Amino acid sequence: MLSAFKYRLYPKPEQEKRLDRSLFLLCNLYNNLKAEEIRRYREEHKSTSKTRFRRLALEARKQDGELQTAHSQVVQNVGDRIHWSFRNFFERRARFPKWKKPHRYNSLTYPQSGFKLSPEKGLYLSGIGDVRIFVHRPLLGKVKRLTIKREADGWYATFITEREAPQRKPFLRYPQPGSGAQTWV
Repeated sequence: MLSAFKYRLYPKPEQEKRLDRSLFLLCNLYNNLKAEEIRRYREEHKSTSKTRFRRLALEARKQDGELQTAHSQVVQNVGDRIHWSFRNFFERRARFPKWKKPHRYNSLTYPQSGFKLSPEKGLYLSGIGDVRIFVHRPLLGKVKRLTIKREADGWYATFITEREAPQRKPFLRYPQPGSGAQTWV
């Protein structure tokens, strides 16, 4: 069973600038990958695969010096996002993907690694550093994914965890004899 745990982050001003800059660079990468998909579809009449989007994202990361500060899996996740947006469009589940504006691109996702939560130092993010986090409830299960999101009132970290589903008692359809339920004859 997957569960989500959302916690408030308190980045220092320089960390907030790094987070904003990362979101700006990832937004530009998203728009560049979208332009590449449109160009390829017009010229070759082929859709780009998820693997190719990831490869294009990593190639862009190698060429751009600033983008190298972002974790590689965060960059690959941008390729996954654009892949799913085009796939949903072609399967008629969504409209054509829009160009992202920097102030509208508000989250970055660490799919597997690049982060570490410790009680002493807070949340370590690759390329950002140790960020203060307010853990108001325990994190249950094994962490599968972390999404950092910029909202109007601050920054938030959402951990997606996997844990066993709680055992439920079986539902009894009819009262059992001696259970105290009244039966009318």
